[in-house]
Amino acid sequence: MTGPMAEKVLLYLLAFLRAWGVLAFLPVFGSRNVPWMTKASLALITAFVVFPFVPESKIETGAEFLALGARDFLFGALLGFMGRLFFAAAETAGQLISYKIGLGLGEILDVQGEYSLPVISNFTGLLALLVFLASGGHHFYFKALVESYRIPLEGKMASVAKGILERSPMVLELALRLSAPLMVLNFLFYLGLVVVGRAVVQMNVFLVSLPMQVGLGLLGLGVLLPHLPPVMKGTWEGLGRWLLQVLSP
Repeated sequence: MTGPMAEKVLLYLLAFLRAWGVLAFLPVFGSRNVPWMTKASLALITAFVVFPFVPESKIETGAEFLALGARDFLFGALLGFMGRLFFAAAETAGQLISYKIGLGLGEILDVQGEYSLPVISNFTGLLALLVFLASGGHHFYFKALVESYRIPLEGKMASVAKGILERSPMVLELALRLSAPLMVLNFLFYLGLVVVGRAVVQMNVFLVSLPMQVGLGLLGLGVLLPHLPPVMKGTWEGLGRWLLQVLSP
């Protein structure tokens, strides 16, 4: 293909592939429940929005176009995967809380990933989704896509991939920060049971421990609930600032 119009079409297809990479891995939009036609339509619309920022470049051969397409899709997938890390941290925190308060065996189907999760893990995942949307996480990805066209991508792919790998421990760090208060509460509860069991030998502490553990855990979760969204929001905004800093010229 030659000519100005053909070059515009090829550049638009490259923008579409980069947007498709983001949407394929981005939470909510990348869910299996979202039909692929819907994802393709969203990617086409996103590519249309960011197309004015795509720099002019000549594509000489089909092999060059395939290489650029693979590069753009991979870069978009890296951006989307960063959002996956945030949601994985929230779900991991929910799993830790579920096991500590005695609800680890109560699982329900996660409608986004189509796999079973403990009840509390599903709840923290949905809470992270609300924080993501309320803090403009979907708008952030539009901005990140636009910023990615202001820099030569060849020099940033490795740094973005390396940075995401370095921030992978954030999953465990955020999960522990969210679940630590209830883990401490659970430890103190069992410490109290040991004292009661020693003081009142006739009491069957194992019989009364589970309902008390669940009730105390749910009460603690209710007290902790107002403090979870600010922690999630701070972590997400920190990830966003880091990525925009990496993408800055």
